Amino acid sequence: MVAVDSSDPYIEKPVLVGSVAGNKCVAGLTILDSEMYVARSQSADVNVYSLTSSTLQPVRQLSVQRLRQPTDIAASHTATVLSISDAVGFVFVVDPAGTVYSQLQVQITRPIVM
Repeated sequence: MVAVDSSDPYIEKPVLVGSVAGNKCVAGLTILDSEMYVARSQSADVNVYSLTSSTLQPVRQLSVQRLRQPTDIAASHTATVLSISDAVGFVFVVDPAGTVYSQLQVQITRPIVM
């Protein structure tokens, strides 16, 4: 027997509230404040969508210098920054406007296949 959370109206009947346009794979997404950030494979651009309405509304696009092949994105609500990992061995720390605060080199021990 599986326990079902009856307080969630979408648990048994998911509802599509929007879709993200584009022809590249989504490498990762995260939410910071009332915006959703979408990183795509092999793109230096991060698409930003507003979550304040019932549909996903594109707000802007961040172009992160030197980002080549994003593999994931995460948000820090405490520091109000985004961290974007890159398959070539870097993690970029970026503010919500796209300013790169730091570019940290990391050791890749095995190839990342996308």
